[in-house]
Amino acid sequence: MVKTKNTNKGGSIISFFRGIAKLEGLKGAFLHEMLLDKKGKAVALVIGFDEGLVEALFFDDTFNPKSWVFSSGKIFSILINENIIGRIT
Repeated sequence: MVKTKNTNKGGSIISFFRGIAKLEGLKGAFLHEMLLDKKGKAVALVIGFDEGLVEALFFDDTFNPKSWVFSSGKIFSILINENIIGRIT
């Protein structure tokens, strides 16, 4: 995973079920943006919006849903290298 710096834009989880959460307080978040934990590690991906809330898909099983998440300002991306080429079918 890519580590980036936290911005001041933080949000809290108000509902969490099977890896999908609704968050409040992430004004300016955009679709497919990476969300970070307090250490700057990518933990979720913005997948939608609903009446002032942000919906996110969490891909870090160790993330505590009671913790805050932060906007990264960066769109989700995956680094491709020689080890991955030819493995995706």
